[in-house]
Amino acid sequence: MELRRPMTEASAATAAADDDMPRPGDVLGKYQLLDVLGQGGSCRVYRGKHTRLPIQVAVKVLNSELASDQTLLAQLRDEAALLAGLNHPNIVRLWDFDDEGKHPYIVTELVDGRTLAELIEQSGPLMPDWAVYIMAQVVEGLAAAHQLGIVHRDIKPGNILLTKDGKAKLVDLGLALVQRSKASSARPEHTPTRSSVMGTAAYIAPEQARNPDLCDHRADMYSLGATFYHALTGRMPFEGRSRMDVIIKHLQEPLVPPRRHNPSIPAVLSGLIERLMAKNPAERFATYDELAHVLRLLAECND
Repeated sequence: MELRRPMTEASAATAAADDDMPRPGDVLGKYQLLDVLGQGGSCRVYRGKHTRLPIQVAVKVLNSELASDQTLLAQLRDEAALLAGLNHPNIVRLWDFDDEGKHPYIVTELVDGRTLAELIEQSGPLMPDWAVYIMAQVVEGLAAAHQLGIVHRDIKPGNILLTKDGKAKLVDLGLALVQRSKASSARPEHTPTRSSVMGTAAYIAPEQARNPDLCDHRADMYSLGATFYHALTGRMPFEGRSRMDVIIKHLQEPLVPPRRHNPSIPAVLSGLIERLMAKNPAERFATYDELAHVLRLLAECND
């Protein structure tokens, strides 16, 4: 689920009144819900506070009408289990989890800031040095996840939180894949359908669109490239009339270099994003260490 712009007081009240979800002021487990932070297709996220400790948290609650959906419930459990195994400053931390009541939920640290998506919407394209700084932090978080065999599969601006002091934190492991063995880099003979595609169309890697279970960390690299293409140009890498139209363009259409949309992007940074978004995973970076090294060199050039 993508964290969206905080709801207004009126819209939050309306949303809470329209369904069987908890309302601001309700207590869920050990947490009192204060207000609604965001709404996704399967979950709602609240700002909450611990009833006994002086801490605020984010509470992600599975929508009531979907709480009996065993697939979504399993995804929520998997997300909690993955977050429990990750302890990294660039990944949001898990505080609690409960799936036994009427409203299954995950509790994470509350990040005081905004998403990269909000920053782009409010301020327009990022300065190249600021984009490199954020990208380097996201790479650190992805590298930590990769060490545990985790492929995020939903890297996008809405899933990168930025604190007020400039720290980037990855959120939402709801679509994450844990690799039990090396995923094949071969492209299976598979035509994506609306129901089979897992991920966000604007940032999805071609191989993930073909088969979401046969992708590895290089799919996250592609989505990272698409995310920072958007951050540096203010526009998506590919646009279309429908979700499937955008996905087909990721699969088939050549990428317009980001520097062509924003000439202030250094040629080397534009080339880096083009490499991350290569259609063939083998043409991207082989490891996060290799990518992090290039980002360090870029950062040094800006100093």
